[in-house]
Amino acid sequence: MLNGNIRVFICILVLIWVTSTPATGQTENLFLIKQDNKFGYMDQTGKILIEPSFDDAGHFTEGLAPVEIHDKWGYIDRHGKIVVKPQFDDADQFSEGLARIAISDNFGYINRGGKVVIQPQFEGAWYFSGGLGLVKKNEKWGFITEFGKFLVPPHFDFANDFSEGLAAVPDKDGTLGYIDKLGKCVIKPQFHLAGPFNQGLAVVQMEREGKYGFINKNGKMAVSLRFSKAGNFSEGLASVEIDGKYGYINPLGKIVILAKFDSAKEFREGLAAVELNGKWGFIDKSGKIRVRPQFDEALGFKNGLSVVLEIRGAGPGLRAPGFSITHVAGTWGYVRRDGRYVWKSSR
Repeated sequence: MLNGNIRVFICILVLIWVTSTPATGQTENLFLIKQDNKFGYMDQTGKILIEPSFDDAGHFTEGLAPVEIHDKWGYIDRHGKIVVKPQFDDADQFSEGLARIAISDNFGYINRGGKVVIQPQFEGAWYFSGGLGLVKKNEKWGFITEFGKFLVPPHFDFANDFSEGLAAVPDKDGTLGYIDKLGKCVIKPQFHLAGPFNQGLAVVQMEREGKYGFINKNGKMAVSLRFSKAGNFSEGLASVEIDGKYGYINPLGKIVILAKFDSAKEFREGLAAVELNGKWGFIDKSGKIRVRPQFDEALGFKNGLSVVLEIRGAGPGLRAPGFSITHVAGTWGYVRRDGRYVWKSSR
């Protein structure tokens, strides 16, 4: 069983991975692998299609993937051909035709042809979502258009991406509300925590240590504040914590999978990762266990495969797509819907 510090760190990295994946351009049927400290790509069956030869690499989206060669980042196509020469100090995957890149400590965006279309000028930047990019200028966050012009001026201490046309942003006192794409406040600041909208609902918490519930896009409470924790809706269900155990509710707030798991994640492709007695497996939407709990961590399925970890004890650290864990040793790999590996790292 993992100790508490490692478990908290994993949860943070999983949250980052889930929430930072572009809404557009789901990862394609090329999967990132690592062999002999080099990165390459395989297909859904585990066959290597692009030999591991890169110092670092990211996921394919919109037909391209960022790769690092000799401390500089560029992009390859699905055949492994370099189509944007390595020239950036950092690079990320494409979303809505644009990718975030960095030169020194300044962030900008390129198009799929590799042309810089928004000059590196921001202290921070995020994926484009719903036609807008979240960027940081003079220590404040705002939203720009695809032409690099501010549509919502940078005056927030922090902000979330737009989801279903709304974004959670803080008031001056840190209380969260929601704005539309013109920057107009449409749900007044009143929340301690406010999540993205998924399927018309967003998870919220009114005050620190308070209960969680869900609001609709009019700001009305759709599912009452009665859960100790709650996740986003995905495929019609959301995970919730009740009396220290996790189950799932539907959009009406009805419990449809009893709270009996130690932890639970979003449904992806009909399955959800759940934890029992320190190990992770997968259930279907009826709550039936489809893959017995056996992994030390697991992510949701994408294109038929899930990333899983097996931790062996103390070590130099373990990095896998969606995970970066210090002071542990182990293996990671991809499993199918039946829990069988199609590829597994050597260490």
